[in-house]
Amino acid sequence: MDRQSTSRGTFGQIGKRNTPTILNVGFLPIIFWDGRRDTLYNQAIDPFINPLEMSLPSEAELLSRIQNDSSYTSFFANAFPESPSPSIHSIRLTLAAFERSLISKSKFDDFIEFNVQALNKAELDGLKIFLDVGCNRCHNQNLLGGSQFSQLDTVYQYNPNDLGRSEFTGNAEDNFFFKVPPLRNVALTPPYFHDGSVPTLKEAVRRMNYYKLNRTMIDSEIDLVTSFLKSLSDKTKAN
Repeated sequence: MDRQSTSRGTFGQIGKRNTPTILNVGFLPIIFWDGRRDTLYNQAIDPFINPLEMSLPSEAELLSRIQNDSSYTSFFANAFPESPSPSIHSIRLTLAAFERSLISKSKFDDFIEFNVQALNKAELDGLKIFLDVGCNRCHNQNLLGGSQFSQLDTVYQYNPNDLGRSEFTGNAEDNFFFKVPPLRNVALTPPYFHDGSVPTLKEAVRRMNYYKLNRTMIDSEIDLVTSFLKSLSDKTKAN
């Protein structure tokens, strides 16, 4: 990801929401902050025809460009010998297949695979606090998040013009609900939150400290939780 609050698209247009990492995206049951797609296959074409991203006028234009590019058509013929001509269906399949290959491996994975020495004391203490205060109620399952929606707290000010999931569902009860982001590689992907308004991981933890937790964390505990979150980074990219 580009570490911008919101990314620039075609003609320098500014996107609406922060761009999440696509590492491990193949495991996500919910795609986009508002959950408007449920599979990579269904999501694959959206960026091409989004007016703020690639700005193609239609799926037909995307298909035409690929069909008229010999460097693509030969690959499609090899990948789909029974249907060698590129189609929107095969474009979706190939993009989703590539994205599912982007899997990270962290120290935390070593730990849960029974290497009890994989995490140092600070990381273990941070994990204990993470569980004790209840962060795992929302940041759960294998990716530590990404499987449910939650309403963003109101202690801090975020983009008031972004209503979140309700823009997709049309239900006012979904106002300011966003996908709970997965925490894999979170230390590598600032800035944070749907609007990219929080520049550091420690500040993100501090803000979530006010949000639906069993108790308030002190500064030293926030530091330990941050240490634990750093253990979720891909080992080839971690500092």
